Amino acid sequence: MLFVVGLWPFNFSERNNISVSQEEGLTLARHGSAYTASSPGKLQGLSRFAIFVDVETSSDGLSAFEKIVSYGDSQTEMNFILGQWKDGFIPVLRTDQKIEGIKVGVKDALRKDERSRFLISYDGKRLYLHQDGLVRIYRETGPLTFSNWSRAFPLVVGTDANGKTQWRGTIYEIAIWDRALSPKELKSLSGLSRLSGRKDKKSKSEIAAHPAGARNDSKEQDNRPLIHYVFKPENTYETEVRGGKALGVRDLGKGEPEDLVIPEQFMPYKRSYLAWDPDWLEYKSNWLDLAVNILGFIPFGMLLVFAFRKVTGCRLQATGVGTNNGFPASGVRLRVQSKVAIAVILAVAAGFAVSFAIEYLQAYVPSRDSSLRDLIANTTGTLLGALAVLWYSRKRIPCSV
Repeated sequence: MLFVVGLWPFNFSERNNISVSQEEGLTLARHGSAYTASSPGKLQGLSRFAIFVDVETSSDGLSAFEKIVSYGDSQTEMNFILGQWKDGFIPVLRTDQKIEGIKVGVKDALRKDERSRFLISYDGKRLYLHQDGLVRIYRETGPLTFSNWSRAFPLVVGTDANGKTQWRGTIYEIAIWDRALSPKELKSLSGLSRLSGRKDKKSKSEIAAHPAGARNDSKEQDNRPLIHYVFKPENTYETEVRGGKALGVRDLGKGEPEDLVIPEQFMPYKRSYLAWDPDWLEYKSNWLDLAVNILGFIPFGMLLVFAFRKVTGCRLQATGVGTNNGFPASGVRLRVQSKVAIAVILAVAAGFAVSFAIEYLQAYVPSRDSSLRDLIANTTGTLLGALAVLWYSRKRIPCSV
């Protein structure tokens, strides 16, 4: 029963619910993810930058901090994140000065089925957050450095790299520059093609002449973003990832291309085993989850002790009760109870083993989280159930002849 509850709905193989269309851009549903096949090296060593996203959300952002675009493995292991919490748009930037990240979120920025364009820009002294051409956040940060950005992280769209905390909505465009944008350029964000020095649409002959990986790096296009995705069918191609079919999305930016891959089957970039989220207490739903994980294993711990005590305690009770053989009844009771303690230890070990197996397998179920917190909670529940039997055994001899 615990395995059924822990691994339900057994969706070990699920289609990647993400698609690209001419009018709707990149649409993500539960569960869908896209990512670069490796870490985008050209994002290293930035001193100034600008990050642009054109999105329309269908998430309410209530269950977790949902990632729209992230350069990292998870919420704590990242270089930057652009995400949604409730109706807020929240960028988080990791810097040498603040390892846990600088947050510059704005409330009431993401409304369901309404399209918005966001740009976060850093010019070496100031950090800006623009929405639809208007400044929402302006912060004098002083010089910031980003030398501690990890070279191991992929660029991920729609989830964490492990495929969790699913964001739902549509992304029309993503661009990342290695410079801050000028005020004149900021006013033109509604026409990003003019900023990047290229046309959004390509003819079929042009696509054929420039297959995946081929780019035109003429001097006229030096102001293009480092990374640029325009989510339209003409910018996609068929490819493979880990031996399975996938859709590639061309990186139209300058330098070495960092194309996105969209596996046909939901296949996270990196599976997370027994993850630990230090911020889990921020979400009230996690308290209920914690209680369920503890309470669910209490009966299991009790049943295990009753099962193990038949092996560890019954024969001892039959060997002698009383003092005729020269040894006091209290001594007999202590020896019997020591056998129950062994049953408790075995029960907790078995509860830990069952929980570990469930949590390990949950890494392969998109709708479940493989959590160290759950393993601890389940083991604690088993221990509480076993201790309840141990306490009861002190009131009454725990075996029957």
